[in-house]
Order: sequence, then structure tokens, then C-alpha cells
Amino acid sequence: MTENREKSPSPEPTEAEATTGHELLTWMGNVLTCWQGVEHTIADVYLVFFSPVRSDAASVAFYAIRTFDARLAAVNALVGFFCSEAQKLKWADLYLLARKRSSARNAVAHGMVMRHGRPPRSEFVIGQSIYDISDFPDPPLKNGFYTRKELRDMCREFLRLTKKIDEFREVLAHDRALHARLGARRQRVQRHEALYPVRVQNPEGF
Repeated sequence: MTENREKSPSPEPTEAEATTGHELLTWMGNVLTCWQGVEHTIADVYLVFFSPVRSDAASVAFYAIRTFDARLAAVNALVGFFCSEAQKLKWADLYLLARKRSSARNAVAHGMVMRHGRPPRSEFVIGQSIYDISDFPDPPLKNGFYTRKELRDMCREFLRLTKKIDEFREVLAHDRALHARLGARRQRVQRHEALYPVRVQNPEGF
């Protein structure tokens, strides 16, 4: 009969190992801060579709959406409905890239920090997926974790993505044809409402 034995706790980290932990935490903070630029610029693209006098109302509705994927879907719907074919193609690449990068951001925000390697030469890393103890490998494999270098590279990727999204926003902001469609006197919803009224009408005596 095999006896189950608990593993002894890892020894206290050396100064060099602790330094890797401090650096990892710093880069985790930098990753989350850089990601804020992506989210903010996505909101700026959304606001292009609303006149300045409606920005407050549009923002309230946008930020009532709690998840990034849902906000991204709202922008995707606007681009798909109003924008030119060339703009749709450009946005499609940005949309897929933003979704891909958001998964990395989520891992940093919700993943597990741990020590990898044998003391006294271990280093601190963070899981590439949201921590699930039932799927945790034993022993942990380093290729399932982000290192400090990978977090630094992630910051650069987020900054580049923010720049690309902002360049796309700038194109939309100066597209006169787009703004003419947005400001059309007769909106499609209004035309459809006139043809297919959906108001509740109760017959007399019902």
C-alpha cells in the first residue's frame, strides 16, 4: 500500500529569487496598466459613432457593459453596419488581435504566481491560463507560465495594439461619408418602425 505523504514546503527564497518575484509583480502591474490603453482606445472608437452632444449617453451605455468581449462586440457591430469595406477589413484584424491579447491580459489578472525550478535557483512566474487546481501539472512545466521577459514583451504588444486602434479611430473620425451616414435625417430603425409598428395595442373590451 502506497503511503500518501505531503511535500515539504519550499525553503524561503534567496535574495536573488526574491528579486525575480519583485520584478514579476512589477511587470504584472505594467501589463495591466498598458492594457488600460487598449480598453480606453476601444471606447474612443465606439464614441466616434455618436455625435459629441450624445457622448455622455453613449458612454453610460457602453460602460454598463461589464466585459471587454461584450464591449468589443458592440464596436464590432457598429463597424460592420456603418463602415466601408476597407475599414471593415482593417477592423477585422484589430478585432481578432484585441481578442487574442485580452486572453493574455486575463491570465495576468487572474493567473497563479509560483516559483519554478529548484531552490536556490528558482524564479517566480505566472500561469498562462486562469488558475485551476484540478489541471495544475505536477511537476509544473515552465512552458505553461509567463516569465518576466514575456510580461515585458506583452507590455510592448499592448502599446503597439493601442497605437493601431487609435490610428483606426483617427481614420473614422475624419471620414465624411461615414458621418453623413451616421447623421442621416431618416434613420433605418425609424423607417422600419413606421412599416412594422410594435406598439402594444389592446382591443376594446379585451
